[in-house]
Amino acid sequence: MAFVTSYPNVYDSYRGKNGSGIWIHGLPLEQTRDEFTRGCIAINNPNIECLDNNIDISKTLLIINNSKIKKNISKKMLTSILSQFFSWRYAWLYNDIGSYLDFYSNEFIRNDGMNITKFKNYKTRIFRKIEKKSIIFNNINIVPYPNSDNVFQITFKEFYKSDTFEFTGNKTLIVTVDKNKKIKILTEK
Repeated sequence: MAFVTSYPNVYDSYRGKNGSGIWIHGLPLEQTRDEFTRGCIAINNPNIECLDNNIDISKTLLIINNSKIKKNISKKMLTSILSQFFSWRYAWLYNDIGSYLDFYSNEFIRNDGMNITKFKNYKTRIFRKIEKKSIIFNNINIVPYPNSDNVFQITFKEFYKSDTFEFTGNKTLIVTVDKNKKIKILTEK
């Protein structure tokens, strides 16, 4: 039995980390354990069965870290991030290209490698169409990134429809909160 992890996740990829095939898995039944697991997390079989019986994999966040995780994010901070998240959506919905692009960091790199300059050009061309859009978000989740006081992962389900394009799926934004408490999108997938 095994659980596949998301490594490298969106933020890991943004920071240039690579690799794949990092699993949490059980141990061989008929042989001794290998000396190393090539990055995987090997746990004994009764424990992996316990995990399987007690977690909902679609709602489970795996954090592997030796340092203490910051748990107390203020309601004010979360409210601010959520409010700005919907302001970003509003600017997108109503073709306000200036406000929309202001939410993106100068260090932005989209998950496919598109840098901020190319992204701005791409979005400007799209916004010029001035299409009516429907943009609905649900299942929004904001998680502080470990070892950082100002980086957050926002995941949500997006329903997007315009005259020329339609998308339904999961989306991830990695945002940083600057010294003025404004969110800036570092990367998205």
